[in-house]
Amino acid sequence: MRNITFILFLFFTTQGAFATGLTIEPNPLVPKKSKILNEKSTAPTVLNLQKGKSFGISGASLNIKTLKGNDGTGTFYLPALNYDFEVQFENLLLLSDGQILDGTIQAIQKSEATNFQEKKGLFRFFKKKRTQEGHASTLPQSITARLKELKDYNLPRFADLILLDLEVTSEGTFVDLEFEAPSIMEDDFLYFKGERVKIENDDFCLDNVNLDLTVGGGIDDFEFPLRIIKGDPNVEGKGSYATFSCEGLKNFNLQAQYPFPKEQLVPADQSSGVDTVMANFIISSPTLGSFMSFASVTPFSIPGVDDMIFTIDSAYVDYSDASNPANFFYQDPDTGEEVDEKWKGVFFRKISISLPPSITSFNGGKELLVGGENIVYDRGNGISAEIFAYNLLELGDGSLDGWGLSIDTLNVNVKYNSLENLDLGGNVYIPITGEGENINYNCLIGKDENGQSTVVFAMD
Repeated sequence: MRNITFILFLFFTTQGAFATGLTIEPNPLVPKKSKILNEKSTAPTVLNLQKGKSFGISGASLNIKTLKGNDGTGTFYLPALNYDFEVQFENLLLLSDGQILDGTIQAIQKSEATNFQEKKGLFRFFKKKRTQEGHASTLPQSITARLKELKDYNLPRFADLILLDLEVTSEGTFVDLEFEAPSIMEDDFLYFKGERVKIENDDFCLDNVNLDLTVGGGIDDFEFPLRIIKGDPNVEGKGSYATFSCEGLKNFNLQAQYPFPKEQLVPADQSSGVDTVMANFIISSPTLGSFMSFASVTPFSIPGVDDMIFTIDSAYVDYSDASNPANFFYQDPDTGEEVDEKWKGVFFRKISISLPPSITSFNGGKELLVGGENIVYDRGNGISAEIFAYNLLELGDGSLDGWGLSIDTLNVNVKYNSLENLDLGGNVYIPITGEGENINYNCLIGKDENGQSTVVFAMD
C-alpha cells in the first residue's frame, strides 16, 4: 500500500493560530484562568490617619486635629444639622469606602453641663451661645433653630430640642436627646429624654421615636391638680412620652392621674391600702394646654354617706375652655342655669350607685343598684347629682318586717358633695284583714337645719 503523507500548514495571524483542514480544540485538562485573578481587587482598605487631613464617613466627615496612633481629637461635620462638633476618637480604623471598621468617635462635653436638668438657666445659656458659622460646637447644644432652618421642623412654641451626646461607631450615628416642652401650667416645663437614638448622617429623622418623660410629679393647680407619671425607657409605650416624626413633634402621650380630695371622696375598698380616689387617663395631643380625655375612676363613697357606693361606668376629664364632652348637660344647683363650655372638672357620663343597707334590707339584704347619667364633679364644689329610679322593687319581692313592700320611685339628690335627700315611695302590704291591704308610703332621708341626718316615714 502506498504511504500518503498529510502536511499541515499552520498560519499565524494577529487573531491567533489556525490550521488549514484541521480544527484545534482546547485541551479540557488545562484550566482556564479566572477573571477574578486577572482583575485588581476592589476590597476596601484601612486608611492611614493623618493629622490635618479630612476623611469622609458615610456622608459626614472627620477633620483630625491631634493624632497619637489611632487616638486623637478633631471636628466631625454632620450634614443632617450642618454643624461641626468637637470630638475625640479612640482605636479608630477607617476604611477607604467611608465606613468605620473599629473604634468610636465621641462628641466632647462641656464640664459645666453635668446635672444640666437641675440647672434651669443652663439651657438658656447654651441657646445664647449657639454655634457661630465656621466654629465647632461642644455639647449639650440646642438644635431647634437649626432644624427649623434646614427642614421647617415642627415644635410647640417655647419648646426646645437639645442634643446631649453624639457617638459614631461601625453601627452608625447615635444621639442622646432632651426635649423641653412647656407644661400645662405657665412657667413650668416637662423634660423628655431618649438615649442612643440612631439617625442618618444626612437627615435628622426621628420617625416614630419616643422620648420618655424623665421626671414625674404634680402640676400645682388648685382647681385641677394633676399627677403625671414618668416614662419607662425599658418598656415601650409605658408611662409618659413624646412621639416624634421626621417633621418634628407628632404627639404628647401623658399618663396622668387626677387625685380627688380625701375630704370629698373616699375609696370604696378600704382594705386595699389606697387612701385616695383617682381618675386615671391619658392626654394624647400634639399640644399641651386645653385637653379632654376619657378616664377610669376607682369606686368611691362620699364622706358621711359611706354606705352608698358609686361605681363609674364612663367618665371624662375636661380641661378645656373651648368645649365640653359630647352630650354634656349640667345645671347649676343654685341658679338652675346651664353651665357653658368654660366649665372644667370631671364628668361622669354613666354611674351606678349601690344603695345603703337601710334600703337593701327591704330586699332581704340583696344589693340594689340604680343608674345615673350626666353627673359632674369640680374641685371647688365636689359632686352634684340628681338621680331618679322607677319600679326598683316589686311588691312581692320586698319586705318590711314581714310586710310586703315595693319601691316604685327613688330620688337621690346630692348637692356640693352632700346628700340633700333620698326619697323613696311605693306600697306596703299590711295583712290587717284576711285579704290584706296595700298602703302608699313615702320615706324621706335628709338633713335638718343643723346638718344632722333625719328619717321621715309616712303612710297614707
